[in-house]
Amino acid sequence: MFSIVSGCASAGIYAQIVRVETDASFGIPSIEVVGVPGSEVRESRERVRIAIKNTGYTLRQQKILINLSPAGVRKDGTALDLPIAIGILLANELIKQDRIPYLFFMGELSLSGDILPVRGVLPAVCAAREAGLAACIVPVANLAECSELSDVQVFGASSLKECCEFINGRGTLTGVSRFAGATAGSAESRRAVRSDDFADVCGQEKAKRAALVAASGMHNIAFIGPPGSGKTMIARRLSGILPSLTYEESLELTKIYSSAGLLTGSGLLRQRPFRAPGTRITMPAMIGGGSDARPGEITLADQGVLFLDEMPEFDLRILEALRAPLQDGFVRVTGIRSAYTFPARVLLAASMNPDRTQAAGAKEYLTRISGPLWDRFDIVVRLRPVDCEELSCQLQEASGAYCTEAMQKAAEAARERQLYRFRGSEIKFNSQISPGQISVYCRSGEKGEQLLRAFCREHSVSARGYHRVLKTARTIADLADSEDIREEHLLEAVSYRCGVEDLEIKGEP
Repeated sequence: MFSIVSGCASAGIYAQIVRVETDASFGIPSIEVVGVPGSEVRESRERVRIAIKNTGYTLRQQKILINLSPAGVRKDGTALDLPIAIGILLANELIKQDRIPYLFFMGELSLSGDILPVRGVLPAVCAAREAGLAACIVPVANLAECSELSDVQVFGASSLKECCEFINGRGTLTGVSRFAGATAGSAESRRAVRSDDFADVCGQEKAKRAALVAASGMHNIAFIGPPGSGKTMIARRLSGILPSLTYEESLELTKIYSSAGLLTGSGLLRQRPFRAPGTRITMPAMIGGGSDARPGEITLADQGVLFLDEMPEFDLRILEALRAPLQDGFVRVTGIRSAYTFPARVLLAASMNPDRTQAAGAKEYLTRISGPLWDRFDIVVRLRPVDCEELSCQLQEASGAYCTEAMQKAAEAARERQLYRFRGSEIKFNSQISPGQISVYCRSGEKGEQLLRAFCREHSVSARGYHRVLKTARTIADLADSEDIREEHLLEAVSYRCGVEDLEIKGEP
C-alpha cells in the first residue's frame, strides 16, 4: 500500500514541508529511505521500527521504501521520525487514512515509542500553516512555543501510541490553548523581568543620553573610557530601554531561538535579546555556520543588542566579518552541505579600555579597529571616571530623568514616530534608512547643510559617516517630537560622530 504524510526539514531558521511517501510491497523485509536523507534520517530506520514494535503494532514482512520529497533538498535532524512512523503504519493499514491529508507531524522517537522534543517546531508549524494544513502534531514538550499562533490547530503528543489513538478517533491530545495563559506578552510581565535600571548608573549623563538616542533609532554605539567609568553598566542596560517588539518581530525572533533549541518559556519572545559573547569566541559561533549552518551570536541578537566588551581584544578576522552584516542587516551562512541567509539587524554596543598612561599603547589599542568598522558606529562616547563627590550625591538621590522606565517611554514614543513615517515599507528604525532615502527622510535645511559640510571638511568624513550623522540627527529630532531636523539636533549628532573621526588619545576626551 502507498501513503503520503506531511513532515518538515530544517532550512536554517526556517522550515520546508516534506512529503513522506511510503510504499509497502512484497519482497525481502527491509526499510529503505531515499530523497537525500542525512545521517540522522538514515539512522531512523531501525529506531522507528523498534518504536513501532514497542508501541504494540506488528508490521507485515514487506519491503518498505520511503521517499522524502522534494528529493533535491537534504534532510537532516530527527524531526522526521514521527511522520516516517506514521507513514509506515498507514502503509500497513494499522491506522486510518481519513485525517492524514490534513495533518502535519514532527518529532523524534525513542525506542520505547515516546515522542521527544526537537528544534525548530515554531518555524515548522508556521510553514505548515502557510501550506494550508489544518492541524499539527508536535512533541508535547514543544507545544508551549506555539501558543500564540492562529489559523492552525496545534496538538502535543507524548508517545506514538497516543498519536495513533488520536488519528483513529479513539483518544485526545493536549491542545495549544492550555498554554495560552502562560505567555509573557503583557507590559506587567515585561516589567517584572527587568532587573538592571539606568538609575543605578551614577553620573555619565552624556553617555546615558547617547544610550537613549542609540536605543531609539537602533544606532550602533561605542563607549571608550577607563575601568570603572560605567561602560559595561550602561551597555548592559541598553536592551531594557529598546522599544517593544512588534508581533512580526517577536515571531521572527522566536523562530530563531526555536531553531537554535534555546527556547525556555512559552509563547513568543517579548524581550529584545542581549548577547555578550566573550573575546575567545570562534567565527562560526559569532557569525554562524558549522556542519549544520546554525545561527551565530549576531543572529541570536537580532532585534536586540550585541555587546562586545573589550572589542579590540576580539579576533580581528571576526571583527572584520561583522562589517557586512552590520551594514546589510543579514548574514550569509555556509555549512558543509547547505547555505542560508539569517537576519542580523542588531544594535552593536562596544566598550573599549585604552591604557591612558601610555599614549602610544592606547593609540595602537584603538587602531585595532579598522576604519571601515569604525564607520559602522553612529555614536562614540568618551567616559571619564566619576568624581567621588558626584558619586556620593547621586547615591543619595537617584536621577529620575535617566531611569530605565522614563527612557523606555521616550524611546517608545520615538519608535512610534518612525513606524508612522516608514509605514508601508520594510524600514522599522532610522538606522535602516538607505543612502537613497536620506534626502527624503533626513532633510536638515540650508543652515544644517552648511554646518554638516563644514564638519565633513574639517574631519574628512566618509560618505557613510555623513549619512550616519543625518540618521542620528533624525532620531534626536524624533526624541524631541520634531518633524524637522533642526540645527541643535545636528550639533548633538555631530558631537557623537566626533568620537569616530578623532581617535587621538592624548589628554582628556
